[in-house]
Amino acid sequence: MTVPRGAVMGLLGPNGAGKSTFLNAILGLVPRARGEVTFFGDPLRAARRRIAHMPQTARVDLDYPITVEGVVRMGTYPRLGLFRRPGERERALVDDAISRMGLDDHRHHQISELSGGQLKRTFLARVLAQDPELYLLDEPFAGVDVVSDRVIRRELQRLAESGATVVLIHHDLATVKEICSHVTLLDHRVIASGTLKEAFTPENINAAYGLGLMTEDTP
Repeated sequence: MTVPRGAVMGLLGPNGAGKSTFLNAILGLVPRARGEVTFFGDPLRAARRRIAHMPQTARVDLDYPITVEGVVRMGTYPRLGLFRRPGERERALVDDAISRMGLDDHRHHQISELSGGQLKRTFLARVLAQDPELYLLDEPFAGVDVVSDRVIRRELQRLAESGATVVLIHHDLATVKEICSHVTLLDHRVIASGTLKEAFTPENINAAYGLGLMTEDTP
C-alpha cells in the first residue's frame, strides 16, 4: 500500500483483521514482522521525528498522576531530545493543541477525571503538539461522545487542508466517505488500497467483512 501526501487514509477491516498490528509493525514494534516500509522515501530511523502515533487509549494507565497539559506537553519531547527543555515554541504548540481540541477548561485536570471522549481528545492533542507530517491514529473515534466526534472530525479536516498526512483505524463504514479520502481494506492481508472510488467498493468491502454486507445501493 502507498499513502499519498495529504491523504486521510482509513484502515478498515473486521475485528482481528490486523489493523493495530499493521500500525505497530510499520513502526518497528512487532519484532517478527518482515517486509519493507519507507516514510517520505526514508527508513523509519531517519523519519521518526516526522511521525506521530496515537495508540489506543485502552493501553494507557489512567491512574498515572498527570494532567491534560502534562500529557500534551509530552508531544514536544521527541523533537527536543534528551537535554533540551520545553521553551516558548513548545509552550505555544501545547497551548494551540489544547485549544484546537477544546480542552482549555480541562488543561489542569488529572486524566483520571476525564470522560472517554475528553481522554481521546487529550491524546490527539499530544500528537498535534508533536507537530508531525504524518499522523498514525489508532481508533480516534472509538467510544467518543457527540462533541468529541465533531471536534476530531473538524481537526482531521484541518490537517488534510494543511497538507498533513493521516492514517487512522476506523470502524464505522457509514462515515468513511465523510472522513477519509483513501482507504485500505485489511483482513490479514491487503484486500484493496487506494482512493475511495478505487478501493471503497461493495466488492472489496464484502471481501473484507463477509459476503452480503453491502450492495451498490448501500450509502
